[in-house]
Amino acid sequence: MIKIDVHEPQDLLIELREAFKSDKETSKVPVVVESLPNGDFVFLSSTLDLIVIERKEIHDYLNSLRSHRLMDQIFRLLTEADMDIPILLIEGVLSLTKEGKCKTYKRTTDWSFSAVSDFELSAQRQGVIVLHIPSHKHTAMYIHDLYKYFQKDVHESLAIPPMPFPTSTAQSLRDIRARPFLALPGVGGKRASTLVKRYKCISRLCDAPEKEIIDLVGKTTGGRIYRALHI
Repeated sequence: MIKIDVHEPQDLLIELREAFKSDKETSKVPVVVESLPNGDFVFLSSTLDLIVIERKEIHDYLNSLRSHRLMDQIFRLLTEADMDIPILLIEGVLSLTKEGKCKTYKRTTDWSFSAVSDFELSAQRQGVIVLHIPSHKHTAMYIHDLYKYFQKDVHESLAIPPMPFPTSTAQSLRDIRARPFLALPGVGGKRASTLVKRYKCISRLCDAPEKEIIDLVGKTTGGRIYRALHI
């Protein structure tokens, strides 16, 4: 079974059901619409790992980066107890201005390509798989292909069996919650623990005044953190 969130577009639901139905291997897999607490698509792998996919259109992706909403979504993907493999699926092509700023067909942003790449690298280091697809029309088939990928333990296209995905079972909840804070400038394990104890999540830190952050972690680091969160 694969579950799709009730807020996903109707055309995507139709295309996804058609993709599953037209493949003999997946023709009997139910595609169920539900209100999902996290992510937009959910299914189990052959080893009973829970796969959760968060889909972002490219303009929404950049907007949610600017508003820090995506940080909260990634935090939930990382801290949800029964979530084993979180995936961020970004659909659409990212273009650049002459000045090196990221743009979509809708707008130009203040984000540089390096800043977006750094964010994606940080997300992947924290355990979120980041995938890109060219456009919305490819989404249904790609979700279908991901489903089939995770139903196999060994892949013929690989010379060796895939490495097991890391799990967080051996880590405390505070260690997991500290992960997003480690991406901030000047923040190591000790400061991340201090910040997560005070603010719990990145969005609360974003709302904190600069002086409060400085009082907590020091003038230099506090200033760097505040500037990083208010680009």
